[in-house]
Amino acid sequence: MEFQYQRLLGLTGCSSVSCLREMNTSALQAASYGSNFPGSKPSDPPPLWYWLPTIDGKLIRDQLYTAFAAGRFAAVPIIVGHTTNEGSYFASNASNASQVSSFLHTNYPHLTNAQLEDINQHYTLMDPVPNHAAFFPSASAAYGDATFTCPANDIAGAVARFLSRERVWSYRYNVLDPYFIALGYGVPHTFETSAIFGPGQAGWFPPSYLTTNAPIVPVTMGYWVSFMRSLNPNTYKEPGSPTWKPWGNFRGRQLRLQTNSTAMEKVPDWQVGKCSLWKHLARTMEI
Repeated sequence: MEFQYQRLLGLTGCSSVSCLREMNTSALQAASYGSNFPGSKPSDPPPLWYWLPTIDGKLIRDQLYTAFAAGRFAAVPIIVGHTTNEGSYFASNASNASQVSSFLHTNYPHLTNAQLEDINQHYTLMDPVPNHAAFFPSASAAYGDATFTCPANDIAGAVARFLSRERVWSYRYNVLDPYFIALGYGVPHTFETSAIFGPGQAGWFPPSYLTTNAPIVPVTMGYWVSFMRSLNPNTYKEPGSPTWKPWGNFRGRQLRLQTNSTAMEKVPDWQVGKCSLWKHLARTMEI
């Protein structure tokens, strides 16, 4: 973004891109630390992600929701989905609704006070989780829906409308691991990665993938390998695995991937409602 470019010039003493390109890599990295986004409150901490994709008119031509709503995307079959607790790795350990608002405003500084209050009304006090304050689950759910789950559902719906309802498959990964449950993270962001590639093939993995959750690995891997081979997750799926039905109508259906309980499910009404909120706020949040 322009403010980041100007700030980097000031921090490095440069006056042009050419100067930045000629800098020592270590010196450039040392000057590239994050700061608050314009519009943030002075009390807000730095955002989770400082360097973000920018609309340049070439590689990235518009915001995600806008582009998919207009059908401006590659018309290819797709698997898209989310874990049950996408926001748990990232959320602030909020003790009250005001701290949830502060966390969201840090990362999406154009949200108004009225919009933040509306979000809080959608994400009221939830059931507690271990090792976290009372409103951590609310912050986790709000951030996870806004940043991962609802954009994924919107992509699925757009591909269904513009390409085919039979060529987009959605999933919810709900494999419960004792270690992460005890930490209060539930089923966190990218937890499916080690099941897709196999334990040990994608960095650290929880021991349950070799014990209680071992059965989910060939099931998950089978769907992805099948999709890579045939653009359909069912063609070469693990024998005995349920048929992964495509997204279908605008409300959508998804495959719940869960150890010894993998099955199709509809996208729940409550999630449809919350995703409607985030889609309404997408332009403000620049998603």
